[in-house]
Amino acid sequence: MSTWQWFAAWTGLALCLAPAATGADKESRPPEKVPDWAKPILEPIGHLPASVQDPLNLTVEQKQQLARLEKEFRDQNREALDRLDHEAAAPPPGPVIGGEAGPYLRMRRRARQAEHLRQEAQKLQHDFEAQVPRLLTAEQKKKYAELTEPSRPDARAQEVKRNLPYATKDATKADEHQMLDVYAPANARNLPVVFWIHGGGWQTGDKAEVQLKPQAFLDKGFVFVSTNYRLWPSVEMGIIVRDVARSIRWVHDHIAEYGGDPERLFIMGHSAGAQLAALICTDERYLQAEGLSLAVIKGCVLVDGDTYDIPAIIETAETRWRVHGLPRAKFGHREKFGNDPAKFRDFSAVTHVAKGKDIPPFLILYVAGHPDTSAQALRLANVLKDAGLPATLFGAQETTHARINADLGKPDDPATKVLFGFLDKALKTEPRRPAGAPAGRSSTPAAPNPDSQYRLGPDSLAQEGVPKGVIRGPYTLPSAVYPGTQHTYWVYVPAQYDPAVPAALMVYQDGQAFKDEAGDMRAQNVMDNLIYRREIPVMIGVFINPGRRPDQPEPTPGNWGDRDTNRPTEYNTLDDRYARVITEELLPALRKEYHLSADPAMHGIGGSSSGAIAAFTVAWERPDQFRKVLSNVGSFVNLRGGHVYPERVWASARKPIRVFLCDGRNDNRGLRNGVYDEKLDWFYQNVRLMKALTEKGYDVNYAWGMNRHGQKFGGAILPEMMRWLWRDGPVSTDPNDQVERSFRQPAEKRE
Repeated sequence: MSTWQWFAAWTGLALCLAPAATGADKESRPPEKVPDWAKPILEPIGHLPASVQDPLNLTVEQKQQLARLEKEFRDQNREALDRLDHEAAAPPPGPVIGGEAGPYLRMRRRARQAEHLRQEAQKLQHDFEAQVPRLLTAEQKKKYAELTEPSRPDARAQEVKRNLPYATKDATKADEHQMLDVYAPANARNLPVVFWIHGGGWQTGDKAEVQLKPQAFLDKGFVFVSTNYRLWPSVEMGIIVRDVARSIRWVHDHIAEYGGDPERLFIMGHSAGAQLAALICTDERYLQAEGLSLAVIKGCVLVDGDTYDIPAIIETAETRWRVHGLPRAKFGHREKFGNDPAKFRDFSAVTHVAKGKDIPPFLILYVAGHPDTSAQALRLANVLKDAGLPATLFGAQETTHARINADLGKPDDPATKVLFGFLDKALKTEPRRPAGAPAGRSSTPAAPNPDSQYRLGPDSLAQEGVPKGVIRGPYTLPSAVYPGTQHTYWVYVPAQYDPAVPAALMVYQDGQAFKDEAGDMRAQNVMDNLIYRREIPVMIGVFINPGRRPDQPEPTPGNWGDRDTNRPTEYNTLDDRYARVITEELLPALRKEYHLSADPAMHGIGGSSSGAIAAFTVAWERPDQFRKVLSNVGSFVNLRGGHVYPERVWASARKPIRVFLCDGRNDNRGLRNGVYDEKLDWFYQNVRLMKALTEKGYDVNYAWGMNRHGQKFGGAILPEMMRWLWRDGPVSTDPNDQVERSFRQPAEKRE
């Protein structure tokens, strides 16, 4: 198993492998029906939606051509479509967290299936939609672009030269796949150049698929070039790469005629185009064959490629097929790259990275939620780093393979901001010296951000068709425990709440962060989705902020109040005062408005950092009121004595509380003025507490990631933590209720 697979499995975010089906199993297994939940994801593939088709006013003949195109596309991709159908029907195993086994293995089955299928479906649909323009008139193509790119700005002053041949001087004899387009601002002169390589699996795609990019780059003072190349299987992969190199040579020789500077050239590509860009910028042989060197390239930008290490992606894909008993793709990476391990290595950018080759700086953009492109991005970045070469990584959140490409150029798009920051920095650096020339000081690129791999899954996002709860408030709770202070809180009421039925309760400290709609937790979405599927009981959620004086500012997602509220005193002090705020002040106020269960096992409390130790303290002091604790990067350290909790656990009789601990190996490490203090090491102290609780016989679970101090990892697994904490919630007695409940298993209650 590769390093990234071990890493992802350890953090609880990778798919665990199940025993592969035998040949007999595969032959005897009947086709499985695609479940209803997957149909909206899979059925639109290879079809043009009516919302796009109707405004085009297609003729009868065009509609017939479109129908043939749809059929041809689905026939050509039948094995890929069948594979997705099988994946939808199959029950893939879920992640392992902490050491929990059995039903817990399946806790995110459907969410992971849906996310993976959605990513793969969007790739196929993107390829299909790229073929539609060939059926349309010029006017329809314009309308089609408007319908599929609704946010594309109107073209401003620019000069566009299309279908310039780069392999021959005679345009009448040029192959349409050996042409390029040049976009330049009016009166351009000596501007930096971006050279774009389209994606499409090396089989499809066109230089016209540029979305917002030309105008975005022109607005920033660049000349933009988009190239075609001959496609597989009409030519083999080596010819495709040589086509791109030949196109770059044409740009180097002629771009000055269009206002570009050949000495400031950036290579950029998406998907298959990212593989081509990475290879061109690391394997010097292709440019050398055209009389150029890598020194002509100012920078390389890769957008969500998955083939920088081809042997690794082949192993990953084929393991996935084998494990789930799926048919192999007819035209997978193995076939496209020559079905030869030597060629797999030779077409991999990671093979050619080395010092002293004039390899340019890299920016690697990828979809943080896609395991394959994430792993490949990290792999290439680490190889570049090991060679002492600059590489910048950026994982885009809540996006897809197609959308990260389509959104490049939008002013508010995070990846776009990173992109232009990278280009600006590269343009300000001195020109790179040819290999062998005296070199200036080189800087080692920063290590990848360990939080960049964590993203929110479907259970943390608002889902169509799921009833939404309401968040009421803010309310003010004056405190007698801490005189002169008040607490602001909000109340989440699920759509399923019935005042006649007692509800469970979940209280979140630092409420503003847990309910932030753009934050890392989004607990209200988690409760909406899990309550709807009856994976947790109907519960009232409370988001409560730390106390403050009326003249002090309210905490926000950007300022949690450590310096200007009562947060440090309330959350980090090991006494019963904050527990009294919750049990003697908050609970009575809630009971006036809501019918809450009187069972303390139906009361949970959680938080992050100091809010986590505060939650633990409430349950520790008042297990008669709270028996479930959710702790993310808990501050069980010596801020105000929190590091003594393991000793308290060992010395005390076991209390009837259930605890889920979550932390990361890159949490705050206890260095003060260069001196290590284990009492201030967050991860070490969380592990100590876990061991104490385990040895004492508590109902405890835990998840250790590689995250820093924050909510990235905790937010990614919040649905899993909630499922585990509430796994013995009430079970429906309706005989017609067929909803699967992975967590409705009998659980021993330790009193």
